[in-house]
Amino acid sequence: MPFGYTGNFPNQQVKNSGIFSPEDLLNLSSVGEYGGSLELIESQTVSGVTAVNFTNIQGERYRVMKMDINDVTPDTDATNTYWGLRFSSDGGSSYRNTADYSYAFWYGGAGASSTLGAVGYQNATELRIGTFTSDTGSYISTNSTIHIANCHDSALGTFAVFNGVSFGQTTIGYSYMGMGSSQHAESINAISLFGTHSIAFSGQVNLYGFLEIWVFKD
Repeated sequence: MPFGYTGNFPNQQVKNSGIFSPEDLLNLSSVGEYGGSLELIESQTVSGVTAVNFTNIQGERYRVMKMDINDVTPDTDATNTYWGLRFSSDGGSSYRNTADYSYAFWYGGAGASSTLGAVGYQNATELRIGTFTSDTGSYISTNSTIHIANCHDSALGTFAVFNGVSFGQTTIGYSYMGMGSSQHAESINAISLFGTHSIAFSGQVNLYGFLEIWVFKD
């Protein structure tokens, strides 16, 4: 890893040597130059929408991004509704819905009866990242975290890993975890999060980027 000169204010944009002091770490973090720092790209608080679109993801800056779904609730019955991701290479003018996504996730439910299961699919038209519920009549509050990688690499597909929990108005709650990918290798510059069946929802969705840790060699 790179190092700074003790007694000076280093950065991770040029070759450094020596060690980082605690003050160096604070200074680098404050100006967004410390590798591994988590930076907010965009936060959206929405009401009654069928999709949340992030059209300035800065994929050339962040190899890995993190999307947080915070207390998002469907506006109507969400029975058998799933979260989905689609990707765009034209800044969000269109989102690819061709059959080149794959995903798998595991879920467990607790309530009047316990439920365990798994869902997996190839050649899907979206990357599903978990379920709202299968409990008829429940409006589900969802909290989920999704890590998305390789958006800017046109030689690789885009990958995602995720986990989350959903709770309904009844006693049933669900947790899920899984992974998925877009098999279409292209540079992605926009991401759409939506509920299947065009369901409307409300809540907050945040997108963050992880700064790269700079590595320098002689």
